[in-house]
Amino acid sequence: MTPELFDQLFDGAFAGLGPLIVVTLGIVLLLLAEILPGAAKLRPAIFLATLGVAFLAEVRQVQAPTGAVMGGSFIATSVTAAWGMLFLIATAIAWAFGRGEYDGESERHFVGEHDVLMLCSTLGMM
Repeated sequence: MTPELFDQLFDGAFAGLGPLIVVTLGIVLLLLAEILPGAAKLRPAIFLATLGVAFLAEVRQVQAPTGAVMGGSFIATSVTAAWGMLFLIATAIAWAFGRGEYDGESERHFVGEHDVLMLCSTLGMM
């Protein structure tokens, strides 16, 4: 992601919602990776890239808080960004520890669903 594209995405109307949008896009990409043939091997990269870009968006939010967005229904401040960074770090740790739990349990491994549900829960916490 180029710095100019990053600036365009996270400035203006979407500045406070940038991390939430990134996590939502990551969920969509993981769901697509489940149904597209051969894309399943990209799941770890998609998951970690989603967490990384969302973390960078949260760091940006800490440095320049947006305030109220979406007509005041969401407040994007340094405190909400710090909590978001904490949730993203906790998700990365839980994901790393949970990767081995699905090996060899059944013919169909549920790693994709696990990744999607982890991002959904992170989105809800953020």
